[in-house]
Amino acid sequence: MGAPRIAMLPAHPSQVWILHQVALELGAHAEVLWYVRDKEVSCQVADHLGLRYSSISASRRGLFGNAFEFMANLFRAIRETRRNGIEAWVTKYGPGNIAARVLGKRSLAFIDDDVDVVPFIAWTSFPFADRIVSTPTTRLRRFSRKAVRIPGNLELIYLHPDRFTPDSSVYNELGIPLGSRYALIRLSGLQAHHDLGIRGISSELLGKIIELLRAEGMEVFISSESSVGREFERYLIRIAPERIHHALFYARLFIGDSQTMTSESALLGTPAFRVSDFVGRLSYVNRLEELGLAFGYRPDDGDRLIADLIYSLGSCGFFEDFLARRDAFLQVTQDPLPIFAKEVLGLF
Repeated sequence: MGAPRIAMLPAHPSQVWILHQVALELGAHAEVLWYVRDKEVSCQVADHLGLRYSSISASRRGLFGNAFEFMANLFRAIRETRRNGIEAWVTKYGPGNIAARVLGKRSLAFIDDDVDVVPFIAWTSFPFADRIVSTPTTRLRRFSRKAVRIPGNLELIYLHPDRFTPDSSVYNELGIPLGSRYALIRLSGLQAHHDLGIRGISSELLGKIIELLRAEGMEVFISSESSVGREFERYLIRIAPERIHHALFYARLFIGDSQTMTSESALLGTPAFRVSDFVGRLSYVNRLEELGLAFGYRPDDGDRLIADLIYSLGSCGFFEDFLARRDAFLQVTQDPLPIFAKEVLGLF
């Protein structure tokens, strides 16, 4: 009997990184077929990793756009399962899980967001999945019986020190001298269905942040999913998407409204200051804040953010203490990748 055919369907750039490592861990035990949802820089990352994939769809915006795309992808997933003899789907995105259930196949979902925060993802995926890989703190509620809890955060799958090696040549790509102090700011598009009514960093607050950082002699780089005001365009980062983790590693500070990049920053040892209406609502990021690896602010707490940035930049021991906390976290956290891969093979 040959190796089982497994379809991997990343719906977000970070999921490309996650599933790529899982596929490598599976090795010759499975034949992996790739279907990538073209969202933000997902396809660019997949190209960089050398994946042979089919683009299942280009992401749409808003509730109705997402719903239309979802239904079209469900029929595509059913078609591809039949056409290519797929025996299991590994995805956070419901069409793969539903297609597997309809055709009597197996599927594994994974998630770090709590089900009460992303109910659409939960109810269109989890009822149909055989297993759900999640973080230790993720609220899965009625789906907990299917849960396989992995250590740490999902981002550790691709940013674990055993797999990620920072490359200082990113300084040259940023156009600044080696060792320069800089901050990386992330502005999310907030266009997903679960982002409805969610605020991040306002233009007014962004201006105050940049003014402070520049006054401290720091370079500033902005990574943004959408257009920014003309006054901020000169700060836009201009590096290849797959190099962002190297830029994040060497940054002195990360400030943003992205939950994923907050986690990535914390794991890489860069203090993460998150500004979002999601603050206090997502258990896996709450855990990072409890450990002192991230700091959360509601959009109306701009003055407190500025005060904390001033303190952090002026404190001689802040960054050393932060790195000590990060190192302690990694020392006691088991590598989640082998556990994830084992669960995939356990579907058969």
